[in-house]
Amino acid sequence: MAVRTGAGVPRTQSSVAVSADHRRWFLINASPEVRTQFEAFPALHPRDRDRTSPLQAVLLTDAELDHTLGLLQLREADALRLYATPAVQKTLSDGSGLLRTLERYCTVEWQAMIPGTDVALADGLCCRAFDVPTTKRNRFGTGTDHVPADRRAQRRDAGVPAGRAVADTRTTGRDRGL
Repeated sequence: MAVRTGAGVPRTQSSVAVSADHRRWFLINASPEVRTQFEAFPALHPRDRDRTSPLQAVLLTDAELDHTLGLLQLREADALRLYATPAVQKTLSDGSGLLRTLERYCTVEWQAMIPGTDVALADGLCCRAFDVPTTKRNRFGTGTDHVPADRRAQRRDAGVPAGRAVADTRTTGRDRGL
């Protein structure tokens, strides 16, 4: 209530920036307020005179609009690297059409993430997609499913619709001092 009366600070959506070296940043999800979030975090401001961005890529946990609409605000880049499962890519292309719109503005470099497989992002930083249960309905009806056949029945029982995955981003043991 305090925000509605002007007494509080409004919350933003769900985007998180991660970096192992404080120079190369990876954004987990691109919320509709991504521009405001960038402005509030100096490490993501463009560098030097050529306005080079420290943003290396965006990791998408799913194809929900709250997690992807901010991609359209990043369209001014020459190229945008996206990491997500093939099911998320299909939903963004064939379901919501968001990816097709984005590709009209900038080059999109798609990096497929297969659930359960580590993906190196930068020195000391990797991520892994994994399936999570949800009760949300499939809004776009793309019919994509990347879960092996022997796990599909298990997944239906758990209420996990096709194409839901999240990124488990972690640093390597070397960066944790192990």
